[in-house]
Amino acid sequence: MQTHSPAPTSLEAEGSSPPWPSPFRAWFAVAVIGMTVMTIFGNGAMIGLLMQSIKLDLQLTDTEVSLVVGFAASALTACASLPVSRLVDTTSRRLIIGVGMLLVGCGSFVTGLVTTFWGLFLARMAAGLGGAETVVTGIFWGIVGLAWVGCGVGVSNGSGAQALGMLAAPGGRIAGGTSQ
Repeated sequence: MQTHSPAPTSLEAEGSSPPWPSPFRAWFAVAVIGMTVMTIFGNGAMIGLLMQSIKLDLQLTDTEVSLVVGFAASALTACASLPVSRLVDTTSRRLIIGVGMLLVGCGSFVTGLVTTFWGLFLARMAAGLGGAETVVTGIFWGIVGLAWVGCGVGVSNGSGAQALGMLAAPGGRIAGGTSQ
């Protein structure tokens, strides 16, 4: 009589090593990247809301304003995401995420301290360069696995929409858009 053993689980098929990272660590990493995306969107929204005041304080021209609001962060994020995509395959993802988060944080912080156009432009560029790691889907493949990439990207990028929603009411108040 022949006995049938149950089909091996995915862990048994792979040699009984636990999956890396653990689901908790994977989704924690997605949450941290989501917070980075929230910072990027929040920084961009606040710059947009406060641009008239910034324009007056720093005596910026319309061209300089357009460079700070649009080109400084967006173009650099788009261009830098290509080399970052390559680095994801050859370098430590932790290092890429860490450097990206450091650049986003420092760029956002320095944005509030600068007193010249070039200082503001470079701070926005630093935040944009750091943001390149958040748009690279390969980062999520290494964190949550191929089957969950779409969900990881959705959770992370949904944070940007949350940031814009949270800034809508208080942001208008800060910028002087509503009267008492």
